[in-house]
Parts: sequence; structure tokens; C-alpha cells
Amino acid sequence: MTSYKTTAIVLSKKSWRESDLLFSFYTEDFGKVEAVAIGSQKIKSKLVGHLSTLGLVEINFVQGKVFKKLTHAYLIENLSSKSDEDYLFTNLVLEIVNRSLQVDYPQNEIWKILVWAISEIEKSGSYDKKKLIINIFNLLLLKILGYQIQFTQNLICREINMSLDKPAYELVSKIQKKESVVDLRLQKRSNDKLFTFLHKYLQHVIERKISSFDLIK
Repeated sequence: MTSYKTTAIVLSKKSWRESDLLFSFYTEDFGKVEAVAIGSQKIKSKLVGHLSTLGLVEINFVQGKVFKKLTHAYLIENLSSKSDEDYLFTNLVLEIVNRSLQVDYPQNEIWKILVWAISEIEKSGSYDKKKLIINIFNLLLLKILGYQIQFTQNLICREINMSLDKPAYELVSKIQKKESVVDLRLQKRSNDKLFTFLHKYLQHVIERKISSFDLIK
């Protein structure tokens, strides 16, 4: 069987059969990939140690009859969260990607913004800055996926019947016009409003609940 090699980030994992785990990855070369790690719930498993820490992981997999099978995993760079806040925000990013995307649909731009968001969350000192990074990440993701947000003259989005204030609207417009995301800022009130708005809008367009939003106030 042909073996495929790529760099990946673990989005989620769950038990699969008696001693296996089913992993969901976002990969640099193949987009979202689901692969079974045979025997990975056994104590002696060599794979699970490299997949239990958030980070950039080199993986190899082959195509099985139903699922891809993981044959190799090696942790390249540890991206583990330094605080409980980092964990909450990083986990939200991972769930957004996992819930928003289908398997085997490669998008290199999504890989770039995923790595960017995780890195920026860890570097950001304040809770509000981490929330702003989530807002920017969501807007970049929506743009890549083709979900342009439309507003009325009163800055209301009819799809979710919710409005934004002018500063938040201007930030949305800059990102949708593909302007630089460097040094973007929002006051707390506008930032919080945009966070709630994007929570509602994202779930509307993907038609799935993203539970990690509820853990961030």
C-alpha cells in the first residue's frame, strides 16, 4: 500500500474498537484526515506518546478499506498551552476546524491560519487579546470557505438578525477585503460583541454546534 507522509495537528481523538483510537488531524498537505491508530490504547503503544501533546506532528498513514491507518507519528514541535486560558482558546480553534471542515479537502491557507492562531494565543498575555485572535481566525476561516458576511446599512446581518457596532464592522470589512491582520485592535465591548456575533454566525453557516464557545466568557 502507498504510504503518505505529512505534518499534522491533532484536532480530536476517540476510542475505536477495543484497543484502537480514531484521530482527526488537520494536515499541511491533505487537509482534514481521519486515521485509526491500531493498538494505541495499549500501554506499550509507541504512537500515542507523540499524539497526546498538542504540537506539530510528522505522521505517515496508508489507506485501509474503510479508514486510513496511522503507521508512524513523531512530535516535531510542542505547542502545548502554558495556562488554562490558553487551553480553552486553543481547544476552541481545534473544535472550530474539526466541526467546520470535511475530510480530504486540502486547503493550505487553513493550515497557515491554524498554526498562526495557536502560536498567537500562546504569545498573547491578555484574555481579551486571545479573544481577538479567535475573532480574526474565524473571519479568515469564513473568508477562505466563501462565507462572506453581508450587512444592511444599519450594520445588521439578516442571516442571524444581529448587529455590530462600527469598530467591529470595520475590522470585519478589512479582513473580508484581504487587508493585513497585523496590529488589528478592538475595544473590549466591540471585541466581545464580535465574538458573540461570530459564534452565532459560524454555527449558522456550518449548521453544527461548537461547544467550546460556551466555555469562554
